[in-house]
Amino acid sequence: MAKRSSSGKKSTIRDRVIESTLSLIAEKGFRATSVKDVIKACGVTEAEFYHEFDGLLSVLVAASRHLNAAMMDAIADFEEDDSTRERLFAW
Repeated sequence: MAKRSSSGKKSTIRDRVIESTLSLIAEKGFRATSVKDVIKACGVTEAEFYHEFDGLLSVLVAASRHLNAAMMDAIADFEEDDSTRERLFAW
């Protein structure tokens, strides 16, 4: 997997690539979405894309990890005395 960068600029690039990739895949489907489509949509260079990711699959893995972390944070916010019904409808 491509090396992660800790600088703010690279984090922004990662976020833009992830958002653009997910949008394009939702619109066109995974097989019809290319790296070139993503690069054009999010306005990064090919070098910037490949510095952050190995390809579209690695973008999806990064997106999945981000969404899983967000879900775990949301679950942790539930108080123990919340009813099951309240927890279900809180989403």
